[in-house]
Amino acid sequence: TKALAKEEAAEVDEETLKTLESLRQEHFAEGTVGQKLYQAIDAGKDLSIEVFLFKTLNFQVDKADVLPSMQTELQQVAKILKAFPKFKIEIGAHTEGVGDLILNLALSQDRASAVVDALSKMGIAKSRMKATGYGDEFPVADVEMMEGRMANERVELTFVK
Repeated sequence: TKALAKEEAAEVDEETLKTLESLRQEHFAEGTVGQKLYQAIDAGKDLSIEVFLFKTLNFQVDKADVLPSMQTELQQVAKILKAFPKFKIEIGAHTEGVGDLILNLALSQDRASAVVDALSKMGIAKSRMKATGYGDEFPVADVEMMEGRMANERVELTFVK
């Protein structure tokens, strides 16, 4: 929440204040989690009820490797998390909704864990993050159409207390 962000800003050291200032200058690519998260903080939204959908976390079929194309968006999230060290997040991964339920659940868990590992390598403590694989439990679109399957296969960031 903006209240939490303001509260943290009041108690942070000079380095974190510089980070906050640099966030104001940061160019967040259109539609990325970094942009959406920064806008939500700036607008004072309640982050605990927001779901932030990653734009560039598109995994290869049946793989959980974090690709180079994902790095910029993850780095933006890491910058924001560094600026607000009390924020705790969940990375939730979902699969497209076709195929074996157990394999999809395992794949989504591997993908969520891979994102947490990547953020950890960028300096975010694993104790601040939770990786959850949802498989195809929460579809957002019809799996009969390719567009629906693509929408269902996603990675989301949510805030936890």
